[in-house]
Amino acid sequence: DSRALGYDVLHIVQGWFEDQGDGEGARAVRELLPLLTETADAQAGVGMLLREAASLLAARMQKKEDRDNLLIRDIEDYLADNYRDENFTVQRAADHFHLSISNLSHYFKNHAGVSVSEFVEDLRIRLAQEMLLQTPRSVAEIARAVGYAQSATFMRAFKKVCGLSPTAFRSRKAAPCAEDERESV
Repeated sequence: DSRALGYDVLHIVQGWFEDQGDGEGARAVRELLPLLTETADAQAGVGMLLREAASLLAARMQKKEDRDNLLIRDIEDYLADNYRDENFTVQRAADHFHLSISNLSHYFKNHAGVSVSEFVEDLRIRLAQEMLLQTPRSVAEIARAVGYAQSATFMRAFKKVCGLSPTAFRSRKAAPCAEDERESV
């Protein structure tokens, strides 16, 4: 019977909201019960219930997506503010957001499309490119300024991303090379 289907839908949707820890959503679903009990035409009541339940789910999914986008922006901002610290670690970023390294890493990769380490490396290499072309600072000074404790680590990372050593990049006045690789950063 149509009403039984409606009750099943209410139960399933309410359970989903409860599983998500969304008490407000679960309450909103319970408030749809009169559509089944107070509508004379059972099929019309179920139809209204399905439309309202779908609308509630869509609104909650949009809220979750908005929260996800806000969190990614917050993480990216935190990384941009802290990548120059040579003591920066993914652990410190995870601690800042009260997440485990694994959760932060998976979440960031799934939403930003690159790993936290790749994102930080890209920020560092971009700044290093600017500094190489616009300042007379030594490679070692630039390495420290962009967050690398060891010049050798910086030179390996720079060559991996740009295909040139920092010195060759500077002498050729090469065009920035990290942009092609990760445009979303």
